[in-house]
Amino acid sequence: MKKIGIVVFVIAIILIILGLSLSFLPKVDNTKDTKELQNDSKKLKELHCLDDLCVKKMDVIYDNKQKVGTIRFYLQNTGSDNLSSGFVKVIFDNNNQKEFIFRYSDFLPQDIQSVEIQFTDKDIIQTTDYRLHWLSEEELQSINS
Repeated sequence: MKKIGIVVFVIAIILIILGLSLSFLPKVDNTKDTKELQNDSKKLKELHCLDDLCVKKMDVIYDNKQKVGTIRFYLQNTGSDNLSSGFVKVIFDNNNQKEFIFRYSDFLPQDIQSVEIQFTDKDIIQTTDYRLHWLSEEELQSINS
């Protein structure tokens, strides 16, 4: 009988130690808010061009935990002439028609530049396509002033 009491006592001590050690481990938050959302629209990956300036392989990612998103793509000069630095507007075709303006630097023919745009409006993750536009004179003046 004494041996059974010792075995029960040892098992109880082991369970207490195990319980205490588990309580000190870091907690893992498995809620949806920690997930990174990625837009899988095939149209975003397709080539979009504005004259000789083309966007390839666009990725739109939103981090729910950080409440910030990133638009990444490659910009290429597909023409045979040098392009001077300038600005282009990306208009996303979601319900709100969100626009982003980005600057590119001088381009030699067939050169590729990597572009990254940060955003906070989660709606962009729902977009299915986009358009490229040159800036109007008013938009260029407001940027340059």
